[in-house]
Amino acid sequence: MGTSPSNSYLATGLSMGNNYRFKVIAENSAGSSLISEESDFIIAAVPPGAPTNVVRLNADETFITIGWQAPSSNGGTPITGYYILWDAG
Repeated sequence: MGTSPSNSYLATGLSMGNNYRFKVIAENSAGSSLISEESDFIIAAVPPGAPTNVVRLNADETFITIGWQAPSSNGGTPITGYYILWDAG
């Protein structure tokens, strides 16, 4: 349970993948309103940020090895792999 002087509220300490239910009651000097309808929200992951600092680690005439830094944000869930896009352009 929480309180707010305005029409928004920041709920903290939530966990990814859990379902949370919210109801709201308005209050003024005359008392409290009826309870709002319930709203359900699942805290979902978002896509990760972009990898950074792509560099050549090793190369010769026929191969190249590259490396990079992981994104600063994993979007709320562990990164499971990377796609490497390349061409001879």
